[in-house]
Amino acid sequence: MNNNNILKLLTICFVFFISFSSAKLAMADIYDGLMAWYPFDGDARDASGNGNHGTVKGASLIEDKFGNNNSAYSFEDNKVDRIILPYTVMDNLLSFSISAFVALDSFNNSNNFISGARSKEDNAFIFHYNQIEIKGWRLVLDGKVYKFDSNIVMQDKNWHYVVITKDSQTVKLYIIDCEKIGNDITLPKNSINIDQGGLIIGQDQDSVGGSFETNQGWEGKIDELCFYNRALSESEVLQIYNQSTKHIYLNEGLIAHYEFENNPNDSSGNENNGTEKNGVSYINGKFGNAANFDGSSACIDIGKIISSNNISISAWIKKEKILMGGTIFLLGIVVLHCLGFMTIKLVGEVSVMNR
Repeated sequence: MNNNNILKLLTICFVFFISFSSAKLAMADIYDGLMAWYPFDGDARDASGNGNHGTVKGASLIEDKFGNNNSAYSFEDNKVDRIILPYTVMDNLLSFSISAFVALDSFNNSNNFISGARSKEDNAFIFHYNQIEIKGWRLVLDGKVYKFDSNIVMQDKNWHYVVITKDSQTVKLYIIDCEKIGNDITLPKNSINIDQGGLIIGQDQDSVGGSFETNQGWEGKIDELCFYNRALSESEVLQIYNQSTKHIYLNEGLIAHYEFENNPNDSSGNENNGTEKNGVSYINGKFGNAANFDGSSACIDIGKIISSNNISISAWIKKEKILMGGTIFLLGIVVLHCLGFMTIKLVGEVSVMNR
């Protein structure tokens, strides 16, 4: 394959990858202020590139709103199911936004979506739904309870896109697919303060990171969870919602998916793991970590995994220098083999498909 054909192939791959990766999270400006993005596609890794990965305790992977397996999390009404997030995602924020697709399966005294605690104030931050007392959403900040309009209900067990924003002192609630917007709430001009270990999805906390109570768990499903360090506008909320509901299923025909999180393992489930050769290293990448090649003999051998005439390969790459060209993809035998005077970093993930 000559250099022109290689460039054409890479151009096609980049167009393919960039167009579809944007389908889950709006356009470029929507990334402004993004602290963490949890698509929950098989785990609780942060896809924002900030490394704010979550730790799952008890919550189970289920189908998402499009029917994709292992692409959302289910939380039961118990004292176990939760996801622990790095407290730095929200700590010391004066303005913020939290968005997610959520569904409630049943109701208890307080279906807690998210809670933040510190040693001197367990209820530093809580956002929950209460069907029994007020039939609506409530925000708790520094122990004080603020109620949104009670006509915003969640009893249909369907997926809903819920967004809460705080701009300094003003809090807004959006339930987009219900075409309902809650009343604005005015708060003291205080930042959110959360201690390490005190940011929890799916449970209330009566002490930092613990003392959970039955009948206070989320009791439902959560998907596509995002945190921002600013208040999203109503138009931005609608933009993200519209992009998130344009489903494109990219797992069909997937042969291998290499995330390069300090190893060349295949995360597609097909076990097409690669083998490092001649000193491949791992560095910070576009999303999480990335593979780094020395421009000489370093490569990852994935064997002969391709048997179809139809193929798609997508990747995030970053050139360090190119003096004479080189091989990025050598199909069938070696992938990402950098020869001659080419030095390259794979700054994100590589996917190989048989279509």
